[in-house]
Order: sequence, then C-alpha cells, then structure tokens
Amino acid sequence: MIKNLYHNLPMEDFKLPPNHPWYTLSSIAPPNVKWCEEILHGWITEPANTWSNLITIIVGIYIFYDLHRQNYKDPFLRLFSPATILLGIGSFIYHMSYNFFTQLLDFYGMYLIFLLPLLFNFRRLNCIKEINLYSYYQFLVYFLSALVVYFYLRDIPFQMIAGSLVALTLFTEWKIFKLKKEKDRIKYKNFIIAASFLFIAAIFSGLDVTRIFCDPKNHFIQGHAIWHVLISLSILYIYKFYAQFEKKYSYEEYKRK
Repeated sequence: MIKNLYHNLPMEDFKLPPNHPWYTLSSIAPPNVKWCEEILHGWITEPANTWSNLITIIVGIYIFYDLHRQNYKDPFLRLFSPATILLGIGSFIYHMSYNFFTQLLDFYGMYLIFLLPLLFNFRRLNCIKEINLYSYYQFLVYFLSALVVYFYLRDIPFQMIAGSLVALTLFTEWKIFKLKKEKDRIKYKNFIIAASFLFIAAIFSGLDVTRIFCDPKNHFIQGHAIWHVLISLSILYIYKFYAQFEKKYSYEEYKRK
C-alpha cells in the first residue's frame, strides 16, 4: 500500500471520487505525496500548484532567447532551455492530473535539470571526457527515472534522489572551489543566488507538505506553488553561473579537434 510522504497515511485516504476526470489513473497508481492544496473536481486538480509551472516554462523560453543572444555554442549549456521547459510541462501535467504516472514525468523533468550542474562539475574536474558527457547524461536521466518506479513499488520516498543530486553538486563545487587556480577566476555571485532561491524554495515546499504553511482552499498561494516559482529563478541563475564555463565550440567541432 502506497503511503503519503511525510504523513505515514495510506494514499487511499486521498483518493479522487469515482466521477473525477482523473479517477481511473489515480486509482490505479496514486502519487506518493498529497500537497496541501485541496483537490478540485475538474481537469485541473490543483490550480495553484499547476499554473505556477508557467513560470518555469517562461524561464526556459528566456534561457533559449539568451543562448541565442549570447551566441553560446556549448551543446551541454544549451540543454538548459529544453530541460527547463520540459520540467515545467511535466510538473504542470502532474499537478493537473494527480497520479503516479504523471508524477514520474515530473521527476523525469527534475532529473533533466538537476543532472546538468552535477555533470558540468564533473566536466570541470576532468572526471568525464567531453565526448562522453551527453551519453552519461542520457543514461543517468533514464536510470534515475527507473529508480523512481522501483522506489515507488517498494514504498520508499523517491524525493530523496533529487536531494542527493543537489548535495553531490554542492560537494563537487566545493571540491572545485578548493582548487586555488580555479577559485581566483570563478564568479560565484549567480551560484549563491541560485542556491539561496533553492534553499528558500525547499523551506516553502517542506512547510506545505507538513501542513505548517497550509490553507487548502487557497488556490492562488500555496507553499509548493512558491517552490515552483523560486526553483525557476534558481534554474535561471544556475544557468547564468555555468554560462561562464561555456565551451566555444559544438560537439561536431570538438570531434575535429
């Protein structure tokens, strides 16, 4: 029996009514967490948590614009735009539909984003060859998505996977910071801003799921909706941080080197 994350209650206690548009999918596989916002009877089950993802999509579109405005060629840096847009779309569909199948889509989008800074750091530490970077990225996205399914079936909170990726990114950045030759030329302002937004976002999300900051009938302001807004800003600034390490060539140009 799938239990609600942080509440140790069966998700059956939060099942959708039989006449709900998303009842069939939700009854087959409910998500492993019930956020504070009251579920509405309609195609949009959680309005605040759903519509707040538009900010993420807008940020992804802005990154696309900035990539072309700055004429960045680094193929790995250019992944920030589609990954951010897909994250916003996946999270939108999940909070709209309230079931595990679309929750998996949400986490797929999270891994598309959360793996980018980590692999950037592995590249900066020369742990991964440039030509193999995208292959590692693809493998890890699909592997971690499969791990979510395994954790779900074993009733293990798979939210810890994303947290582990953030922790690994911070650790690898600290390792890079210890290299004096790198530290002197790295501009950390955007990294600090991104980390601050992420930290505050996590607080609001935690307050939401633990019902400390919770008004179920407020469909405009929700703690998890604030998470969506702040995490989008965090993505924008982490993109700006890694843009300073942009490679001045495409993969095709790299192969000829």
